[in-house]
Amino acid sequence: MKDYHKLIKFLYFQNTLSDVLFQISENDIELVRLIRSYGVISDFKEKFKLIISDYAKDDIFLELITEKRFKTTSEGTVIDLKTKLEWLEGPDEPTSWEMAEAWVDSLGGEWRLPTTDELCTLYLPHSKRKGVYGYPLCIDFSFKTESAYSRWSTRRNSNSAWIFDYERGYYHFLELWVKGSYDRAIAVRFSTSS
Repeated sequence: MKDYHKLIKFLYFQNTLSDVLFQISENDIELVRLIRSYGVISDFKEKFKLIISDYAKDDIFLELITEKRFKTTSEGTVIDLKTKLEWLEGPDEPTSWEMAEAWVDSLGGEWRLPTTDELCTLYLPHSKRKGVYGYPLCIDFSFKTESAYSRWSTRRNSNSAWIFDYERGYYHFLELWVKGSYDRAIAVRFSTSS
């Protein structure tokens, strides 16, 4: 287990946290809760996240101490509290754009394929998450599909559509019929939840 006590000591000497944190025993998960409840000042949050990410083995510790951006519902959707968009992951199987469109259409209601801008909002460039094949998968853990390195977007023209790559952080286009091993469908709508 990482020595978080050393981390807190370092932060203290940087005049960033109160000495109240030293009352917490070394490597205690209560430390995480205290930091969260203490309310790290907003202009320090980004620096704090970067320092913590060097200590944490993966995103789980970082997720515990930072504000929760994504909420999973009982219906299995994921609500992005920042953008107010609601997401639903498609089947975990190689998927062409044509298959993705058919799946989204079958959902009915307000569900649709996301724009490239909407897919970009889910990309987490500093994520240490790895997908099922061991490559970076820079998307929140709320999205459970470990093999979905790419998510389909809207149609580009009569022959191709946009797709966002969560390993490398960019979008490109593919033919509508291409069924890539890592390509998956995802649906989006504006959230009605508060």
